[in-house]
Amino acid sequence: MRIQYAILYTSDIARVRSFYSALLKAQPVEDLDHFIGFALEGPMLGIKLSSELREQPGCQTVIISCGNADEMRDECVAIGARIVHDITVEEWGKNFSILDPDGNKVEFVEG
Repeated sequence: MRIQYAILYTSDIARVRSFYSALLKAQPVEDLDHFIGFALEGPMLGIKLSSELREQPGCQTVIISCGNADEMRDECVAIGARIVHDITVEEWGKNFSILDPDGNKVEFVEG
């Protein structure tokens, strides 16, 4: 068994398509008017246009492993991402967090 997708919800699919394409340096492998999916090393990251009451944009978190947290932070700043938790070193590794355009939390962990 393995996780296939982590899904975030959005109120504006075009805005997050642009944001995540720049953030992940990739184009979606699934690109529909209500859903986009990015292929990562492991589970895919899906972003779905909110269509149900339970699908609240801004209430989800995804954690992404990165090679170098300092470089990734600089790249996030360069695309205009809002840093909500600057770089710290914890027992699980060096990490920081940003918010996507909908307010979903994206945490990066070096490793």
